[in-house]
Amino acid sequence: MTADSSSPISIMRPDASTSRAGDASRVATVYAVIAVVWVVVSVMGMAVAMGSTPAEWWGDLVNGLLFTLASSGLIYLLMRRGNEREQSIQSHLAASQERLDMAAARFPFAFAIYDPQLRLRYLNPRGLQWAGKPLEQVLGKPDDEVFPAELV
Repeated sequence: MTADSSSPISIMRPDASTSRAGDASRVATVYAVIAVVWVVVSVMGMAVAMGSTPAEWWGDLVNGLLFTLASSGLIYLLMRRGNEREQSIQSHLAASQERLDMAAARFPFAFAIYDPQLRLRYLNPRGLQWAGKPLEQVLGKPDDEVFPAELV
């Protein structure tokens, strides 16, 4: 998670590097390769250990490969659906963030957002006037380091 630098209100947003947009096909492919190797090795091992006929182990092999194909397809589809849902949520978050940015900037009184340690995460233009400092100098600071003593 990183702070969004395009928004005056600095809230945490998912970092682009943690996006899973291309992961669905990679995960499904890796799963399929590992599963195929497992199926082939286990079917051949059982055929040798049990003395199975070629018809028996071919049937087991085909069943295992079909299961691998179906399950890797499901993994891909479910991950892709999750990625699409995540993108939709991020789009809605961006729209909400934009509305919050506009409302806070136009608010006629000082408006601040604090983190759990009571350090400023955002201060609107009216609050910046009271502080007499630019936003970059107030972010991450507690009130007593930002505002004059008579305002704190």
